[in-house]
Amino acid sequence: MFTVGQFARINHISAKTLRHYDSIGLLAPVLVDEENQYRYYSREQVPLLRRILFFRELGMGLEVIRELVQSGAMHDPARVEAILREHALVIQDEIAKRNELLARIDEAVTAAHEDGGEVAGLEKKILIKELPAMEVVSAHSIIRTDEEKQELIEEADAKLRGRPAATRINVYHNTDAIPEFFDLEIMFPVASGGEKTILAMQVASLLYEEEMAIGDCYRALYMWIYENGFVPSQKPFDVFTTKPDHPRGYEREIQVPFTKPLIGGDRDDA
Repeated sequence: MFTVGQFARINHISAKTLRHYDSIGLLAPVLVDEENQYRYYSREQVPLLRRILFFRELGMGLEVIRELVQSGAMHDPARVEAILREHALVIQDEIAKRNELLARIDEAVTAAHEDGGEVAGLEKKILIKELPAMEVVSAHSIIRTDEEKQELIEEADAKLRGRPAATRINVYHNTDAIPEFFDLEIMFPVASGGEKTILAMQVASLLYEEEMAIGDCYRALYMWIYENGFVPSQKPFDVFTTKPDHPRGYEREIQVPFTKPLIGGDRDDA
């Protein structure tokens, strides 16, 4: 039998950590002396504590580990494997977000040296398009992950009664850059029986390419609109067109609707 201090030293942790694990029901001592309330641990508890510490090193939460211990799943290889694989997916998602952040930092560094040249170059690629009125089915939600985005696409797709009349449209209802979430609406144009009708509009359009920075694309579109005496009339959106020969399998076109300003000034200044 080992005291709290002895068991802590054996496992290279603090006595405070052991007491905390006891208090939350994660690892209780095998014996508590009734007279002096000293806690004692046994040699047989070493493997369990080592596994708990291993899971903590992987970044797994104490609540998840406690559930494994209390359910007896800590000794079930299949259950442990499932938990570890699920945790691996969480880590992969975090890595993807960090890589995206690193890419944005690289874009910012590049932009700092180009002094606006990249935006000016993109403005030359902008096309003006007339979009006809269309009926659409849609799904609208706050999106924080790629999985939630895919679920939203599937929700909108489920409302189709056949093939869509045109390619998918992603409408971004929060135009400010909030990396934590997107207020996203997925639309599919339909020949008839749509949930709502989108009026005909004029858009400034830019075909997105892999080497472009998304922020520069939007800056170029909005700068073109304002510098030519127009104002944005609706939320920006993306149009996705299937292209089997394209590296991604589709083309992404960023579009910003615009119109002539209202009498008395820019509607954005109201």
